[in-house]
Amino acid sequence: MSAAETPTSDFDGTSGRQELRTGSATPAKADTYNELTTPVTASRKAIDGTYPLTNDSDTDNTGAGTDVVTWLTSWTTGDFNQTAIIGGCVHVGGATPSGATKVLTHWSISSFDKTAADTLKIFVNHTFNGV
Repeated sequence: MSAAETPTSDFDGTSGRQELRTGSATPAKADTYNELTTPVTASRKAIDGTYPLTNDSDTDNTGAGTDVVTWLTSWTTGDFNQTAIIGGCVHVGGATPSGATKVLTHWSISSFDKTAADTLKIFVNHTFNGV
């Protein structure tokens, strides 16, 4: 968009979602939604309204910075329950992604459980390094 062009994948638009997974994966550059093994479909949620943004001021985001673009999704206690969450992704598939849906990024994390007593915030930070 900064080059006055229309992006083919509008990850910050109305179809941008963050979704978690319980299956293992080795993230790779050309991955699509197909590589999100064992998705937790109940976790599929839109990116928080004021995100993405740079220089995030949320004190929970320890990876924020002036050259960092942050994506955030927040889940409430009633959104979903799941054990053994080990990763997730940001995709453009909206409420019903297909296997070929483009993925901005996906990751693996240490296993955790989200119960009805838990809220959850996941920040995804992309650092842009100058040349």
